Amino acid sequence: MKIDLHIHLKRLSKCAKMDINALVPQLIANQIYGVSPFDHNYFTKDSDIKEIQSLSNKITVFKGTEINVRGPKGNKEDFILISSVEPQFDLKHFDIWELVEFINKNDALTILAHPFRRRDFVDFNFGFFVPDAVEIYSTHIKIENREKIKDLAKKYGMATIINSDAHKSKQIGPYYTEIPDGVKTCEDLKWIIKTKRYLLPI
Repeated sequence: MKIDLHIHLKRLSKCAKMDINALVPQLIANQIYGVSPFDHNYFTKDSDIKEIQSLSNKITVFKGTEINVRGPKGNKEDFILISSVEPQFDLKHFDIWELVEFINKNDALTILAHPFRRRDFVDFNFGFFVPDAVEIYSTHIKIENREKIKDLAKKYGMATIINSDAHKSKQIGPYYTEIPDGVKTCEDLKWIIKTKRYLLPI
């Protein structure tokens, strides 16, 4: 099953140009049947899932959001947070320990999004937590940064993953990770990623 766990919708993401009606046909056309669509700091709602599945019951939706964490040098790093449980803290303003407690309590999947996009280092204290995976390819990752991402993943024991970071429908398709069929829950998805039982098309 092809999955794409980083898709933005325009409802609350001002940078996005795509709504659900534009998203679903592109997913089907490219046989991507596992997705996490969200807006920045907006957790996927049951109503989002119902709307998507009313257009195609083949699609499995994993609830999630993209948040950012300020690092020791004052820069923000972006993280994808995927969980069957919705966070109850403010997704824009939270204490790092609130996030750590949530991840541990709910076995949430965490992915470091597009590292080295804005600077030549990752401004994050991995002593807080180590993400389960790091994006190695997306619309916002330069090819020349892939080796640095591989080194980062190896250093901290993270899996590498491909997501689109799509903001418009034409970005859906080239970017995906392939996992075994039948994965339906966030917990099973995390196990698949952490144990590296997946394929990358690069």
